[in-house]
Amino acid sequence: MYLSLLLFMVPMILSNFSFEVVVIFAIFTINLFVKLLYEEKLLHRYFNNYDSYTEKTWRLIPLVF
Repeated sequence: MYLSLLLFMVPMILSNFSFEVVVIFAIFTINLFVKLLYEEKLLHRYFNNYDSYTEKTWRLIPLVF
């Protein structure tokens, strides 16, 4: 879901490129990354087998992160 939000925003940034838009996108990206890490921490806490799941899957971008 987070990757789709980031990809959805890229054309909007390119069509209205300005310093303010880039700053907003950077803040949005940092916010999503912090939420992603927080949610993973919660999943590790509540699901015992989440460690084995994370060994097989990627967080956001397949083969990268």
